[in-house]
Amino acid sequence: YGLPTQATGMSADADPVVLPLLVQATVVRNTAKHVQDEVRTPEMVEPVLAIYEAASGAALAGRPCFSVTNCTVAPLQHDRGMTEAGLRLVRRGVPVFILPMPQAGTTGPASVLGTCVVSMAELLSAVVLYQVAQPGCALVSGVGAAVADLRTGGYIAAGPEVGLINLICLEMSRFYGLPTQATGMSADAKRADFQAGSEGGMTALVAALAGADSLVAAGGLDGVQVGSLAKYVLDDDQIGALRRYLREERVDRERALLDDILAVGIGGHYLGRRSTRALARSEVWRPRVFQRGAFDEFRGRTVVDDALRRARELLASHEVPPLPPGAEERIAEVIAAARRRAAGE
Repeated sequence: YGLPTQATGMSADADPVVLPLLVQATVVRNTAKHVQDEVRTPEMVEPVLAIYEAASGAALAGRPCFSVTNCTVAPLQHDRGMTEAGLRLVRRGVPVFILPMPQAGTTGPASVLGTCVVSMAELLSAVVLYQVAQPGCALVSGVGAAVADLRTGGYIAAGPEVGLINLICLEMSRFYGLPTQATGMSADAKRADFQAGSEGGMTALVAALAGADSLVAAGGLDGVQVGSLAKYVLDDDQIGALRRYLREERVDRERALLDDILAVGIGGHYLGRRSTRALARSEVWRPRVFQRGAFDEFRGRTVVDDALRRARELLASHEVPPLPPGAEERIAEVIAAARRRAAGE
């Protein structure tokens, strides 16, 4: 399933003046995947572009390795700095993800449908704004609305109402012909446990079956305020299962294996059939971590234990293609220049 790389943590002790650039520099040093993130001020546009152009060795307009998220401000507002930054970026060929995030009951109406209306109004106003500024720019509808717990004021990221909001807004976005992204696998649970898997699995499945082109929030806990290494790995299995749900099933005589059914007849078995051998690897999805097999094989360890172990193995063995020659020096120069500008030098 489509899952862009996103920066999931922020340093509390780094220089806040250049923190956005330090985050982007860390990302490009550790992944070769496409990156999606915010750029909150127009002053950060050129430095961010310079970092990604240094990392990719080319201008972003041809095949962008970075896309920008523009969060509207509910209800029915656009953030001045983020919008100006987004407009500058789309003029340079960077795709933009519009992400309305009204919260039902506080910054959105209390009903699911009312929150969807506010969300779509914010989305469509942004579509008009960006397409007038840069006709034909690459633009994606992001669905990020949530629900407020009116007893506490807390943020609910994965209740059934969130799934319904995803469903409605995805359907409307498809009606308007927009590619889509939705929250999936997000959880309000505080650790990687049954609640986290249940919340994330239901939210993701609804979004996927509604036609979302990509999902975000893998690994997220506590209203997506916390990232869990174990849950990242478990969500990878969730994504594998989602892909199986979405795979087209051919319906015809050959696929129904009617000839085999007639040949085996009553009381036989299908282990020796050619079709069984042909479909053995492709028909049934196989998880990487979810536990199947004999009970004794997994005695004394949970699936979360296995997921955390796999996460650590992946981190230990992870290899990133080196940056192009001169990229590190260029990135360091960009960050140093931003510091000097902030100091008025």
